[in-house]
Amino acid sequence: MTRRAVELIKSERMLEVRQLYKSRWSDLADLRTNIAFDNELTSGDKANIDKVLRAEQESITEILAKYERLYGPGK
Repeated sequence: MTRRAVELIKSERMLEVRQLYKSRWSDLADLRTNIAFDNELTSGDKANIDKVLRAEQESITEILAKYERLYGPGK
């Protein structure tokens, strides 16, 4: 994903960069939901996986916030 974002930034396709990160954030949210309902994982495994996925979502949230400060919302 990072490589794709860099390619888009170099091409000045900022709307696509924003959408790329938003899509990844949504994919992670879906994955977290699926993990929560997975009956084959232990609660410890679920907690560990959720922690990693949540951290990635938080990183993306920070990137999107920085993006909006630099380029404005919806740009």
